[in-house]
Amino acid sequence: MNQTIHLLVLPLLFPTGLAAGAGGEYNRLRLARNGRGQPVLRGTSLAGILRHAYCREMGLTSSDKSVAKFFGEALDGEAHGKPSAFRINDCILETGGRSSVERTHHLRNRHSKTVAEGGLFSMESCPPGTTTTAYLWLTENAEGEASKEFLSRIVAIINSGICLGGQSARGIGIMQLSSDAQLRTFNLSDIEEHVAMLDINHQLRSSPNFTIHGAISLTGLVANRPVLQIELQLRVPRGQDILVGDGAGLERDIEPQRVTGANGKKYWRIPGSTFRGLFRAWITKLAAKAGKVVADSYDRRMKFSSSSSPRTDELNGENMGRCFLPEGQRSLVAPVIECPIASLFGSLYQSSRIHFSDALVDADASGSKYSEQTRMHVAVDRITGGAAESLLFNNSVLTCSEVDCSEPFLVKIRVDRPTLEEIDWIKKTIVALDIGILRVGSSKSSGRLELHRSPTATGSFADVISSIQPHPNFMASHSRSAGVPS
Repeated sequence: MNQTIHLLVLPLLFPTGLAAGAGGEYNRLRLARNGRGQPVLRGTSLAGILRHAYCREMGLTSSDKSVAKFFGEALDGEAHGKPSAFRINDCILETGGRSSVERTHHLRNRHSKTVAEGGLFSMESCPPGTTTTAYLWLTENAEGEASKEFLSRIVAIINSGICLGGQSARGIGIMQLSSDAQLRTFNLSDIEEHVAMLDINHQLRSSPNFTIHGAISLTGLVANRPVLQIELQLRVPRGQDILVGDGAGLERDIEPQRVTGANGKKYWRIPGSTFRGLFRAWITKLAAKAGKVVADSYDRRMKFSSSSSPRTDELNGENMGRCFLPEGQRSLVAPVIECPIASLFGSLYQSSRIHFSDALVDADASGSKYSEQTRMHVAVDRITGGAAESLLFNNSVLTCSEVDCSEPFLVKIRVDRPTLEEIDWIKKTIVALDIGILRVGSSKSSGRLELHRSPTATGSFADVISSIQPHPNFMASHSRSAGVPS
């Protein structure tokens, strides 16, 4: 009989929200919900991501004995399997009473600048600032120190940054501790301890939020694997504007994205997927210029443009995810893929090693440094030179009301196991964004963003990123030299 049970309590925060999915219909992905309609994070989902992260942290495979000791072993042929010693309750996600957020995304063809076939979809997600408390139970026989070391490693992995839920590539799903993790150990040979464990188990079913007495805090734990964390502070330069829409607006055809957080505050939002697509396209170009084998290449695009191209060269989500492999190689579990872009940004054969968070800025009318301005547009008939019928429309753009904006958009970039070459590409992309070569969002705005100050970075090759200096703002410096107040 198991004599000891450990309970690890993890108070979790999702700063940009998450999408703990439950499948989808047509091109819309739904949130997982319980019988009361509350969004939930399934314990099996959390266990699966922790198993994967633990294997990667320790350099192990999922079939390793030390992994099976905690997470169990599946039935396979003559193997009898092994039940998991690790059990996680389903977690009710606290959204502050806010409804789910509907997001629309698309796959963009970087060659034609249009939406790829079958690349438009919508998804439900929880609002920014969503919280929950996860309760992790671990049973053991004798190896008490090994179990505590394992649980400490789990906390360290979460502290280093981990993405959870579906569609984390869209800029959501980053998970962090909102306060210290708590560890409570029950010695079942002691009747009082046994009663306390059963009492807590009962309270979890009726009221998940309560204080667990006798728990110790786990603090200061950091993972071992090489990770680079970057923070970019981006602002809209004076006289410029941006527009990142999300389908039709409420009052205009296109409006900047706004979202209400779990705390009830409104935020302007630039989704992480916008930066991800921008960085991926530019890094693909840099890799191709460096002579690397790139799956989404110009030559492949030109070959498909000629009508004789096979269907596996067509640019859509399936072919891009399979790195345009021939049909005979797609069924392989781990085919050989030489593309450095697939290695960094992921594919259907391996997860992404880079994550871009949503960038949020306060949108309350009284305190926001940003404001909306309306723009009118018309399509011109190239034959008559007049306005095309029924093609007059308007949109709004986001501008900054101050030259030295004190509240820039904060973008967090996390790169797992980076190489020096990849960091050099990321650095060049940041510089290109800062000096205005790369534009953000819709063509109905200038799409101009610049660095508010030098990036801050921690971890592997942090000095390479921290050495970037913001390019001088031309308009501000020109105004000062001309004696115009800025």
